[in-house]
Amino acid sequence: MIYLDVSNGISEKALLCALTKLSKREKEIVNTIKKISPKINVKFIEDGRKIEVKGKQYFSFYEAQESIKKIPLSTKAKNLSLRILKLLGKKIEYPSDAIVAIVGFVKALEFLEFPKISCSVISVGKNISEFSLKILKRSGLPFRYSSGGEKVSEVGLAMLAALRPACRSKPINKQDVGIGRLSSSSFLEAILYAEDSIVEIETFLDDFNPEFVPYATEQIMKAGALNVSVISSLGKKGRPGLEMKIVCRKERFDSVTEALFKSTSTNGFRFFTRPIVLLPTRVEKFRVRINSRFFDVRIKTSFHKGKIVQQKIELEDLKAVAKATKKSIPEVDRMIKKQLRTAFSTLYFKYQ
Repeated sequence: MIYLDVSNGISEKALLCALTKLSKREKEIVNTIKKISPKINVKFIEDGRKIEVKGKQYFSFYEAQESIKKIPLSTKAKNLSLRILKLLGKKIEYPSDAIVAIVGFVKALEFLEFPKISCSVISVGKNISEFSLKILKRSGLPFRYSSGGEKVSEVGLAMLAALRPACRSKPINKQDVGIGRLSSSSFLEAILYAEDSIVEIETFLDDFNPEFVPYATEQIMKAGALNVSVISSLGKKGRPGLEMKIVCRKERFDSVTEALFKSTSTNGFRFFTRPIVLLPTRVEKFRVRINSRFFDVRIKTSFHKGKIVQQKIELEDLKAVAKATKKSIPEVDRMIKKQLRTAFSTLYFKYQ
């Protein structure tokens, strides 16, 4: 599976470079691109993060269509190319840069065996073109306005929209990364990753002092567990005991189980690996005013299909503001949320 981090913007060349790097088939992709026209020549530079295209040409919709049909691509790759062209429309002329990017892009995906694609929320500048906005709204791609005016190209958006990616949070279990340059200081990342999963660990404690449970829980959490829950239960022969359930990532399994053995009386445990689904989230600072004083609080925002579905103020920040203003946490929470509702509906984020 591939995750496209387009939080800094998107362009057709950056997409091509990132996926070419992941495919590790640069030479074959260059040879495929050269078949578009004998006048076109390309070269990947900066360790594959950028591409130079020589031999400028312009193609009508039908010329671009016919050129792509003649190139040795799989049926799936050709159909994806034509879908991108249709998203861009029949009335425009296509520069060779755009055709190069589209052909190289679908060829890289062909080498990668057309994996499942997901992406981040796209950052767009307030000066975004009407046509780019039209592509975003038609495709349902998640986006947010940014004061930075990140680079967003129409061809790049059409290439992403044609893939119909799901929006999700950035994966943790990376296997490889391809990078494409957007500008001198910003990049687009294509991340190859395995499906997110967790490990559930279960054990029964029938000879463990309940007073030691808080300490054991603390040690297991420090070792990397995501969650620890303990409930009273009856074991064999009707003996009362404690059933402990632990959730952790695969990479933390060894450290968590070591902490479990050291801090409890268990001799063994059961474990299961399960896939998980996570909403894409962003944590950003937001300035609020309370009692004529300004505070920076962290807001965790979760999205579903590009729209805000949940917002939560970090508890540690709530505590700090409550202590500084000598107000209760519920009161501070209400005051901040009131300011958030105003800001998120007008200034802070804007979604389709």
